Amino acid sequence: MKRQKNDLAVAMAIAEATLRPAMRTVPVKTAEQQSRECCFVSANFWWYNAPDW
Repeated sequence: MKRQKNDLAVAMAIAEATLRPAMRTVPVKTAEQQSRECCFVSANFWWYNAPDW
């Protein structure tokens, strides 16, 4: 079942996250890290979706 993303669901997720103090946060990536990841993902996409010649 695919769920729709709406304001109520987002608000409930935020409220649940605030009630869990042990939940770890993920650090924000730098522009360099995002750039590297983008190149890696793009290369993998082309590698796995290349036509078989």
